[in-house]
Amino acid sequence: MKKALAASIVTLCLAIPCKSLALAIPETSKSPAPAIIYSPKNTEILVFHGTVQPTENGNGTVLRTEKAVYPLLGGDFAMIIGEKVNIIGKMVREDNIEKIEVARVQFERE
Repeated sequence: MKKALAASIVTLCLAIPCKSLALAIPETSKSPAPAIIYSPKNTEILVFHGTVQPTENGNGTVLRTEKAVYPLLGGDFAMIIGEKVNIIGKMVREDNIEKIEVARVQFERE
């Protein structure tokens, strides 16, 4: 009798966590649908690839890409003249000239 009682207690102890775990997990769980959020701030951010060079008059820097030459705004870029970089920023028009307002500069990996 003692062996039967001990075996039933051990069986009950092993069965209780399994039942509670089975009850805690829902049978049909759906993953949440991703929400597409329109953000005009994210749409203005662009990445430009090119070489930083001084301007012709020497009082600024430009980014020379395959498509065009863009003056750089938002910092002193004299220390990276001649470097190939990726510039992250947004396009700004001043006096019908497209300029890049720089948010971040990344150097190309070798």
